[in-house]
Amino acid sequence: MPFSANIRTLMGSKLSDPFSASGGFSTTVVGDYTYHTYTSSGAFTVTGSGVIDLLVVAGGGGGGSTMTGGYNATAGGGAGGMRVSMNYDIYAGTHTASIGAGGASANDGNASGLIASGSANNAANKGGAGAYHEEGGDGYKGRDGGSGGGGANGRSGGAGIAGQGNNGYHTSDGDMAYSGSGGGASAVGGQQTGGAGLADSNFFGITFARGGDGAPQGGGQSGQVNTGNGGYGKAQQGQPPFYIGGNGGSGMIIIRYLTSQIGT
Repeated sequence: MPFSANIRTLMGSKLSDPFSASGGFSTTVVGDYTYHTYTSSGAFTVTGSGVIDLLVVAGGGGGGSTMTGGYNATAGGGAGGMRVSMNYDIYAGTHTASIGAGGASANDGNASGLIASGSANNAANKGGAGAYHEEGGDGYKGRDGGSGGGGANGRSGGAGIAGQGNNGYHTSDGDMAYSGSGGGASAVGGQQTGGAGLADSNFFGITFARGGDGAPQGGGQSGQVNTGNGGYGKAQQGQPPFYIGGNGGSGMIIIRYLTSQIGT
């Protein structure tokens, strides 16, 4: 996808400025491409206009939680939405790479996206929180999101968004032994194991957006930062209060473009 003068614009009798870009936690050159990696929100400053590729990962949902006594098993959180946009036109200006935080226990994650004027929407949706169930209780549905949180005690998992993630696991009615796992970028949540994440070879082949495991397999672990992974559920016997699900992992944005565009 070479950048050439045919997508530069005439401003009166003057050509637009040559393309250049800056910003991100790190900027690296690998092969033919320059990469800007954002692990927290920041500016992406562009001079001229060019064509970029984007990987956007939202914050993962937290594992379910409960404040009741007795035996409780909480569901895994859904992964944050993962979205890849190729051949994306970018224009001069200071744009914002917004990184979504992971959700705390029983809370949804937060969306990520490149907020760029004159460009199409590229946001990735938040990860859905996992449900919980109580001994003798009804249980709850997993929340919807980029990937849905796992369900508990016969309730359905949350719905994922096509092109970003998958549904959380739907548990069997009356099954108090476990709670379901969250959906991931490439697979629905399993009975105990979170839905698989996804690696894109255009962006270092790193796997992002795995769903959180449901209890009792899940031990309440939090999703790793900058992965968009869902938080794990947890089973625990004892007295309240308990907030036992793990937090979701925060999101990430990677921007790349052909290095040959710079200065043209």
